[in-house]
Amino acid sequence: MGCFRLLSAIAVCMILLASANAQAALFAKASTDLAAEIVSARNSSRSLAVMLVLKDCPPCLAMKRTTLKDPRAQADFGQRFRTVTVSLDAPGTLIGPNGETTSATDWAQKLGAAAAPSFVFFDRDGQFTYRHVGALGNGEALNLLGRFVESGGFDQEPFSEYLRRHSHAPQLAAVDAGARLDRATADVTSRLNQKIPTSQFEEAEGAIEDLDLFLPGAVS
Repeated sequence: MGCFRLLSAIAVCMILLASANAQAALFAKASTDLAAEIVSARNSSRSLAVMLVLKDCPPCLAMKRTTLKDPRAQADFGQRFRTVTVSLDAPGTLIGPNGETTSATDWAQKLGAAAAPSFVFFDRDGQFTYRHVGALGNGEALNLLGRFVESGGFDQEPFSEYLRRHSHAPQLAAVDAGARLDRATADVTSRLNQKIPTSQFEEAEGAIEDLDLFLPGAVS
């Protein structure tokens, strides 16, 4: 009887732990109904953060393997924001935060975030507050972005300056490398079969080398 109770207690603990891990996962949920996500965010006393991704985007995949799994980010950023992803190359329609029906690419372009990865933030009423275009090298950088948005710091300075003042040089370099890679290879129009100048491919190669320097194995 005592053994049975012990096993039952262990099973309950495992279920609770699995549930906690699922809740802590950042940007794990793909969504096409952001109006519903705003309601869920408000019900949990958080704002909404949307990560725009592409299926084969190298910095997106690198962030999933590193930054988004950082326990520091799960504890800090996850408490401030409900997180979901929107795929820019997914077919079908998207319901925006205010209930409007559109496509993911049109919606992102209107916000000036038609590249991947990008992060778009909304308050609890579904109002757009801030966008950040580019990869983030680790959990600390993601946390700093969350604090920057929540504090309204974007009214005083660009995020690059805020990050420079609050983080170490290698972290900033990783962000810069990811941003260069985004600009060169992840623009949505490029994914629509438009030609990319050779110079941009060369820039992408350099950015990949820099990103791999600060995130070893991230783009292998």
